[in-house]
Amino acid sequence: MTRVAYDALAAVHRYIELERRLAVEGSGWRPDSAWGEPLS
Repeated sequence: MTRVAYDALAAVHRYIELERRLAVEGSGWRPDSAWGEPLS
């Protein structure tokens, strides 16, 4: 367990959301429909 300031943790979460969006934007790949709905 590591203590992290709330502001730092919030910044990490914002960065992860941005990276996810940029990684999939314009991608033609889609997960197999048997896997269920894609994460948003």
